[in-house]
Amino acid sequence: MGEIIVWPKPPTPLSFTGERLTSAYGGQTEIEHLHRYLMAREWCRGKDVLDVASGEGYGTALLAQVARKALGLEIARDAVEHANGAYKADNLSFLVGDARALPCPDACFDVVTSFETIEHFAEQSLFLREIRRVLRLGGLFIVSTPDRDNYSPAESPANPFHVKELTGAEFDMLLRSSFGEVSVQLQRPMFGSVMFPNGASEAPPSCFERRGDGHFEGSSNLPRPQYIVAFASDHPIPPLPHSVYIDTGRLGMLRPTEAEAQLQLLQNEVKNNKARELESLRTELSEEVKRLLAANEMSERACALARQELASAREEAKALVSSNEMSERACALARQELASARELARQELASAREEVKALVSANEMAERTCALAHGQLAECQKRVNDLSQEREALATRLRRSLPVRIARELRRFGRRFSGKF
Repeated sequence: MGEIIVWPKPPTPLSFTGERLTSAYGGQTEIEHLHRYLMAREWCRGKDVLDVASGEGYGTALLAQVARKALGLEIARDAVEHANGAYKADNLSFLVGDARALPCPDACFDVVTSFETIEHFAEQSLFLREIRRVLRLGGLFIVSTPDRDNYSPAESPANPFHVKELTGAEFDMLLRSSFGEVSVQLQRPMFGSVMFPNGASEAPPSCFERRGDGHFEGSSNLPRPQYIVAFASDHPIPPLPHSVYIDTGRLGMLRPTEAEAQLQLLQNEVKNNKARELESLRTELSEEVKRLLAANEMSERACALARQELASAREEAKALVSSNEMSERACALARQELASARELARQELASAREEVKALVSANEMAERTCALAHGQLAECQKRVNDLSQEREALATRLRRSLPVRIARELRRFGRRFSGKF
């Protein structure tokens, strides 16, 4: 019998948000995370271990089962508080800290683990420098990241929590920029999980994979691994063994508990309900298809009518084009006539301007003549006034002269005696 390993679980799991795995979430993600920690556990026996981005803390607790001392570092304060309350051991502790600025002294750990962390930030070289700083001479760094080519193909949605994903080649180059030795295992979750050394000298395993409902694929070594688990150090790394995690519970090989049996009944009931709903949907879909076929026939008739109308519209368009050509010729003639009219108008405008200039000159002369006439008229008026005054004076003198008085007396005398003679 192999080693029986206790699975550390918290009394109350953290809520699953999608950013980090918690005990509240299972399935494929749980399988791949547990496999990585169980594999790393073998390298931590009797060592001082740092687990960077420890999340809920279950993985650090697994490492602490064999380590001399295990510290889980996590940037989320609520996760650290939860881990310190949920996992109790004398050699186990959890601390709030940033992976890019580790709150730890230099050369204080034999092993550093960090799974699915490096893709969450852009300062990846800074992260590796911090890991080198806290590792002791000959220390080991076990790190994993998704392989971008297989984890995030172009047609798949992006993980909103990832900042900078790496391909296998990019990850290898990045690690070799900080560590002299790098060995790589490839991981792919199934009903469980396997890890095979990358490029092993021994004969690679044969793998067979179901591809759809009608094909299988046979290949050497692990095809399309989604994760890369690397071992980095400045000292030679021993050959990496094949590693397999088997989840027998998911294959129905374990006797279910009463709760699991009840869950299975509920799942069967849900499956039956879904089957009934599916049959109902199929019936509705069949009716909808019939309706769409009928509508399609009407659409085809409408399309035929539309094609006839289009042909008629094309004929009208041809007639309009012909009419447009005639209109263009008429427009060209009109433009010529307009040009002639503009030229004639320019000539007439020039002649009118000359006439205006002549009229302006004549007006200026007339204004000068009028001014002179006004002056002469004023002199004449003055002369007339002077002559009128002289005439009044002469008339007054004449009335007062002796001959005038004698003549007046003679007229009066004549009127008096005119009837007597």
